[in-house]
Amino acid sequence: MKKILSITYFVLACSVCFSAQNYFLDPQTAENLWFTWAEKTGTTLQIFCSEWNGSAWGKSIQVSDSAYNSFSPVVTLDKDKNPWIVWAGEDGIKTSIYCRHYNGTSWSSVTQVDDVDIYNDSTPSMTIDQNNVPWIVWAGSDGKSDNIFVSRLSGNHWTTPQMVNSYNLTPDILPAINFDSQKHIIIVWCGFNGGKYKLFYSMQTNEKWQEQKPVFNDDNKLSSDLPSLIKDESGNIQLFWNECNLRYTSTWNGNLWSNPEESQITLPNNFLNKSFYGPSCITWKTVDGIIQALRVISFINLSQKGYSKTNSSKSELLAYAKDFFFPSASAEVTANKYIAFGDSITYGVGAENNYGYPPRLEAILLNKIGASTVVNEGVPGERTMHGVERVNGVLSADNAKFILILEGTNDTSWGYSTETITFNLGQMIDRAINYGTTPIIATLPPRQDTIDGRVKDDINPAIQQLAKDKNISCTDQYSKIAEDPAKFMSDYLHPNDAGYDLMAQSWSATIESILNPKPDESGGGCGAVPPIYRNSNNFPNNLLPLLFFTVIMLASKIAVRKI
Repeated sequence: MKKILSITYFVLACSVCFSAQNYFLDPQTAENLWFTWAEKTGTTLQIFCSEWNGSAWGKSIQVSDSAYNSFSPVVTLDKDKNPWIVWAGEDGIKTSIYCRHYNGTSWSSVTQVDDVDIYNDSTPSMTIDQNNVPWIVWAGSDGKSDNIFVSRLSGNHWTTPQMVNSYNLTPDILPAINFDSQKHIIIVWCGFNGGKYKLFYSMQTNEKWQEQKPVFNDDNKLSSDLPSLIKDESGNIQLFWNECNLRYTSTWNGNLWSNPEESQITLPNNFLNKSFYGPSCITWKTVDGIIQALRVISFINLSQKGYSKTNSSKSELLAYAKDFFFPSASAEVTANKYIAFGDSITYGVGAENNYGYPPRLEAILLNKIGASTVVNEGVPGERTMHGVERVNGVLSADNAKFILILEGTNDTSWGYSTETITFNLGQMIDRAINYGTTPIIATLPPRQDTIDGRVKDDINPAIQQLAKDKNISCTDQYSKIAEDPAKFMSDYLHPNDAGYDLMAQSWSATIESILNPKPDESGGGCGAVPPIYRNSNNFPNNLLPLLFFTVIMLASKIAVRKI
């Protein structure tokens, strides 16, 4: 959730340098450099673009003009060096994919790409092949899970979308598309598999999509995020992606992907001096005549805003080690300790002096149940897929009795489907239960834009149903603030001090219902029944010490026999 974008960085790297080192992209050397972004106008987000004139950005051009929000734009150039822009946008019922292009003198009308009945489409990507044919790929939901769809322009119409991935009930999201030196179209995306998001790909040959394959077969403990496909000076495809705030690259040789290498790109200070929301995109033509396009995202520079946080994010790798060798069964979770887990709303953005709901909740609990600790584990800008990756480390590091989960607002700004949001929230819940921490989930607070309708009528009911399915408590963080958003919110996303007071009171009421249930209450679902203590690999923690002791004893006996 980004109100003022002070820090901008490329989540991917450019195509000129592919070694494990930083690379500085000089806009002066790029031709036909275009940038597209989502900007708030009134109560909606609209798509804008601008061309770099060699020293500054030209006039901002509004590309979309919808009564609803438009977001997640990408831009690329055709053979005539004219921009094509594609984005996801609401239509009052669902989220669809839209496209528009410039022919050198005027802009075309807006066309809808996904003319099939799928519930929600998000995060499109685009390329224009060697025949100057535009291809668009996106993640689309069928009401059960997200899958990868692709369409190309045929004459004046977009072809019927084809599903690229192998159908499953776990999310497949964030696709990227390009064509290799053999003119094969390749799509890479993030798919949930084995407890994390991995990179998968498929290639089209003879008008058919090959069966999906993992990009890498290793068992990396970290999830992959934001893949992108661009080219080096020889026209070879380079894959870029994120893992735990690090950027990596791999090269496609026509059959396999090379081993990952770290890669980084930096831009001149204030080069992208725009107030934009969510992911944006930049495209240009290199001196080798290759068209490049890649996503850009940005974060609030909290240090410049006076924000501070004593509980920093925990290393996921260290958490896995601790989780395996020192499981929670050897040290019971701490009573009256609570993890506030989420994004910038949990962090406290919008409150005076950054005092969001965690310190307020801690004060309420002190008066009602005695000394309590509420640990602030909010990370501004976090999406639910990052929460899935981060939650194990937080559970292991904080070892608290309760975890208060409030996440998904950033996902709505990216256009993620309700199914992907609730799937990821369900993963966080399961991991908390397996660890031995009682999860409490919350509905999303209201928004002061047109996405609020989807939050109220679609996402929050799904979160409440998820709580019922998981037999856990759900805190309503929507209703009270929605009674008077102007009074309780600091901007279109974040509560103010009065809003955070309401949130703390809501959390407190739910916690009290679990600790002191009335005769006709269940006591908060799984909070009333001690869960099985497990580590992140779903292995019963109370068996690990016994197993370790047994292995040592057997090894000792074997050694004695050999002597």
